[in-house]
Amino acid sequence: MFIKGLHFDNWVNGRDKGEFIHDQNQDLNWGVIEKILTELNGNNKTQVVLNKDEDIYMGIGGGNSGLYNVYATFDNVSFFNLLDLSKSEDKIIQLVTGGQQGDFSANNCVDLEAMLKAAKLFALEGEINDSLNWQHV
Repeated sequence: MFIKGLHFDNWVNGRDKGEFIHDQNQDLNWGVIEKILTELNGNNKTQVVLNKDEDIYMGIGGGNSGLYNVYATFDNVSFFNLLDLSKSEDKIIQLVTGGQQGDFSANNCVDLEAMLKAAKLFALEGEINDSLNWQHV
């Protein structure tokens, strides 16, 4: 396992009751990670961060309408954004991530399959999945 921890939010009455799972304290494996990721719903569960340390992490938000925003960084300076090239960057989609609604270009919103594929390789190996489309910024 590449990542050392996972944080997820869980909004209850306007307050985040989410948790941090650290690999030293609990059995952090792909099954646990996948379960948490598939619970993202854009309502009370809106964001998951898979982290190696403060500078190396992947953020995944959304879940409403079955769409997700996924980004990763290895230095907390430059970022990789997962793209769906079949969608227009001019169309705007509203996702809830981190408990807040935001506007995202449609091509920055991917489906469950792409999100899980990106998250799995990052969590296990610390790599960006080259079979997916990424924008480096």
